[in-house]
Amino acid sequence: MLRIPILCAALLLTLVGATAVSAQVDLVAQDFNAGLGSWTVTNSSMTGTPPAPTGQEWVLSTGNYVTPSSGQIDDFDGSQFLLIDADTNGSSTTTIDTTLTSPVFDGTTAPGTLELTFDQVHSIWQNEQFMVEVFDGATWQQVQLFDVNTSPGQGIWQPSTVVIDITAYKNATNQVRFRYLDPASWGWFAALDNISVYYYSGPEIAVAYQAVDVPNNSTIYVGSHTPAAFNVVTVVNNPGTATLTHSAVVQTSPAPVNCTATVTLGASTGAGSTSAMTLDITPAAFGMFSFQVTITNDDTTGGENPFIINVQGMCLGSNLLFYAGDFDGVDGQACGSGFGGPIDAWGYEMLDVPAGETWTITHLFANFLISDATGINQADYEIRTGMSVGSGGTVVDSGTGLAATIVRHGDGAYGFPEYCTYIQLGTPITLTVGTYYLGVRPSTTSATGNCFVGTTAGANGAGSPLMDQTAFWHDANGQYSASPYEAAGDGSGTFYDYSIGMVGTSASGGPGVLTITPGTLSDATEGTAYSATITATETATTGPYTWSLVGAPSWMTISGTGLTATLGGTPPTGTASTVNFYVMVTATSAETDTETFSLTIQAGSGGGGGGGGGGGSSGGGGGGGGCVAGSTGGSAAWILLLLGALGAAAVLRKHYA
Repeated sequence: MLRIPILCAALLLTLVGATAVSAQVDLVAQDFNAGLGSWTVTNSSMTGTPPAPTGQEWVLSTGNYVTPSSGQIDDFDGSQFLLIDADTNGSSTTTIDTTLTSPVFDGTTAPGTLELTFDQVHSIWQNEQFMVEVFDGATWQQVQLFDVNTSPGQGIWQPSTVVIDITAYKNATNQVRFRYLDPASWGWFAALDNISVYYYSGPEIAVAYQAVDVPNNSTIYVGSHTPAAFNVVTVVNNPGTATLTHSAVVQTSPAPVNCTATVTLGASTGAGSTSAMTLDITPAAFGMFSFQVTITNDDTTGGENPFIINVQGMCLGSNLLFYAGDFDGVDGQACGSGFGGPIDAWGYEMLDVPAGETWTITHLFANFLISDATGINQADYEIRTGMSVGSGGTVVDSGTGLAATIVRHGDGAYGFPEYCTYIQLGTPITLTVGTYYLGVRPSTTSATGNCFVGTTAGANGAGSPLMDQTAFWHDANGQYSASPYEAAGDGSGTFYDYSIGMVGTSASGGPGVLTITPGTLSDATEGTAYSATITATETATTGPYTWSLVGAPSWMTISGTGLTATLGGTPPTGTASTVNFYVMVTATSAETDTETFSLTIQAGSGGGGGGGGGGGSSGGGGGGGGCVAGSTGGSAAWILLLLGALGAAAVLRKHYA
C-alpha cells in the first residue's frame, strides 16, 4: 500500500513583500542558456571516480526531459536548465553526491533585504536530499531542504518558484550552492533554472503565501470554513530602501462569490519594515467562495501596480450532518494507482445517525491531495453498513460517474494541492438510525497524477463519532495491499480517520429533548453588575435557540442563541431579597423547556433591604418574591398562562410546586 506521510503546518499567513522605483538589482543571475558560466559542479560519490557517471551529476538539459522511470519533467521556460537524474543509474548501489556552486558575490552591497530565488522541480522517493545552502563567510548554512518529510513521494512534474530571504547571511564573500544527495536509494531527480540573488533599491511589491512566491494575479487558498466570520492576517513587507505607499480594497468587479469580505491595510510601509493586512471573511453557503483584493502601490516597475491577490476557499455550509474533520496535514491514503493509473481505491469513514433522527442527504464530499485535477469532473460514492476488518459489509447506497465539483481550497502538503470533491445528489439519500461507512472518491479514466484522501484529527468536525480511528481502506486491484478491507494506519499504532462528510437535513423520528441544566446561582449585590451562565442540553433539536425570562426582576436580562445563555443586569438599591423566577429556552424546531431559579440579592454598602420580587416579564410586576407563591395548581396555571402569552407552542415537561 502506498501512503504518504505529510508534514505541513498551515498558518493562514500571507507574506506580501515589497522593490523600489528603481528595478531589482541582481548580484547573481543564472539561467543556464549559455551554459554553466562561472558556476561549478563538484561530485563526491562514495563509489566511482569523479566526474560521476553520466546522469549522476548536475548536467545541462533542454526541453521536456523524460526520466527512465519517474515520468516527464516539464521544462521551465522552453530553454536550457540544470538536471540531476538519479534514475539514470537504475537500482545501482552507487551513492550520488553532486553540488552546484555559484561564484562569490558581495552580499553587503544590499542595503536592506537580500533574497535568493530559483525555479525548481524535484521528486523524492526514499532517502534523497535536495539541499540549498548559503556561505555566510565562515560556514555553509542550510536555508532549504527537500526530503521525504517535506516533498511528495511520486513527485509533481510542474516547476515552482522558490524565494528565500538570506539577509541574515550577508557578507562580502557570499556564495550559494545546491546539493543533491542520494545514498544508494535509487532516487529520482531534481532540476534547477533561473537562479538569482538580488535586492531592491526602492519600493517593490511581491507576494508569498506560506513561504511560496505568489505572482501578481495569482491565488491564495485559505482552507475550508463554516459560514462564520474568520480572518486571514497577512503581512506587507517592504525590503526596499524607500517607503512603500499602498491602499487595499476588495473588488466589486468581479464581485465576491458566496461570501462577504473586507480588507484592512495602513497607508504605508517603511523601508525594511512590515505592516499587517487583515482579510475579514464570512462565507455564506456550501461550496466554493472567492474574492479579489487589489493593492494600489507606488511600485513603478514590473507591472505590479495594482497588485492583485485572488482568495479562494471552501464553505462547509450550515447543514453539516457529519464531517470527520479538516485534513490534518499528517497523512494521506492512496485512492489511485499512480503513474497515470485509474483512481480505484476507497477510504471509508464511520458515522452514526442518532436515535430518533432520519437524515436526508443532499451533498457528499471529501478532501483530497491531487497532483493534477485536470479532467476530473466526476465522483463515486458508497454507503455501507456492517464493515469490519476483512469484510466490506453491505452496500446500502452507491453511485458511480456522478457529476462532481472540484474546489481547490488549500496548498495541501508536499506541493500537492488540496481539493474538496463534492457531489450534489439529484435524488437525496435517506438514512435512518444506525452506523454507516461513507466512501467518496473522484473518478476519471485519464488521471495523470496521484490522488490521496486526506486524513483528519477532527478539527471543525460535526456529528459523531470523531477521532475514533475506525475507518477502512480498500484497494480494488490489490496493488497496494493484499487485505481486501483494512483499518489503515501509520504503522506505529495510530489508525486513520478520513476527511469525509455529508450535508443535508435531519428530521426527528419523535419529539426532540431540550433540557435546561438546574443549578444554584451566585448572589447578586445592589448596585453591582451581575452575570451568571445558564446552560442547556439537547437531543435531536435544531438551533438557534431563544431564551426568555418569566417572573424575573425587571432589571434582569438574558441573552444567547446557543445552548448557553447569560443572565445580566444591575440590581437597584432597595431590592435586596430572595427572588424566584423561571428561565425558558425554545428551539427553532419547537422543543422547549423551563427551569426555576432562585437568586439572593444582597444589600449594597449603606443600602437597605426589602424590596421584593418580581416584576414579571409578562403581564405586570409581582410582589412578594416572584411567581412561585400560592398553591401548586395555581403556580402551574400561572406559568402556563405566561407561556401562552409568550407564544410558546410547546408542552412543559416539568411540574412546579
